[in-house]
Amino acid sequence: MFRRKEEVVVLTVAEQIAQAKSQLEELEGAQSLVDQVVDLTDTVERLKKDKANADRKLDYSKELADNLNLEILALKNEHKMATEDLAHMIKMKSERAALEQDKFKAAQEKKFATDLAEATKSHQNALTDILKSQIEKGDALVERIIARLPDASIAIKHKTKD
Repeated sequence: MFRRKEEVVVLTVAEQIAQAKSQLEELEGAQSLVDQVVDLTDTVERLKKDKANADRKLDYSKELADNLNLEILALKNEHKMATEDLAHMIKMKSERAALEQDKFKAAQEKKFATDLAEATKSHQNALTDILKSQIEKGDALVERIIARLPDASIAIKHKTKD
């Protein structure tokens, strides 16, 4: 029996060795799983950091986009105001040019009217002078004709008409 006990003890030790080997394999498998979990945890942490960096970059990009949109709006507003100012200046210059043209036209019409009045007066004076000289010539001719006439009554009647 003693042998048997030894066999049992040997068997038990062999079983314990087998169990220990089995547990060792399980531990090695567990260690492998632990290593995988550590790797996955590291990967998750790295991905979280990458996501945080990406979120910061996205926020910065959004802020830049917002700033650019505000700048675009400001430039559009500035362009609109400049266009309106330019249109207003063109309108004012056109009105000023029209006013200057009206003034020039009025001055030309006044000068024309003055020149016409002077020419008309000069022409009337010339015609009056011609008419007076013709009348004087006609009177002189009538007097010469009357002086040649033998009848004195005609001469007297002619002088009384004057």
